[in-house]
Amino acid sequence: MVNRRTIDLPKMFIFHQKYSNFVKFMIYYYHIEKDGDLDMYPFCKYSDGTEVVFSGIIKNEKGEETIQIHFERPTENGFDSVRFELPSYNIIYKDGNYTEEEIALFKTVVEQGAPSFYRWAREGGIKIA
Repeated sequence: MVNRRTIDLPKMFIFHQKYSNFVKFMIYYYHIEKDGDLDMYPFCKYSDGTEVVFSGIIKNEKGEETIQIHFERPTENGFDSVRFELPSYNIIYKDGNYTEEEIALFKTVVEQGAPSFYRWAREGGIKIA
C-alpha cells in the first residue's frame, strides 16, 4: 500500500477552482529542470500548454532571498514567456503573446502562492507521494 501525504493547498488552488473554465492544471511530481545555473522546480501545467516552474532560493546583490516563477507555453514560432521575481512581484522577463488578462492571472498566482513558493523552494520542490 502506498502512503499518500496530504498537501496543504494554498489559496491559489481555490482561485484556480473558481476559474476552472478559464484554465485547468495538474501538479507535477518530483522533477527538476535546469535553467542556466538555476534549479527550476515544476509547479503546474495549464490546459493551454503553459507550464509553470519556480526556482530555488537565489540571493540577490543585496543579500535578499528571491525566487523566480516562470510561465511558458509553446507556440508555432517558439514560446510565450513571462517571469516574475519574489518578493517584489515584478516581471523580470517577458516575451511572446500572453494577454494582459493571462498575465494578471499569473500575477495573482504568484502573489497568493508566495509563502508556498518560498517553502517549496527551501524543500527542493513540491513533494507528492
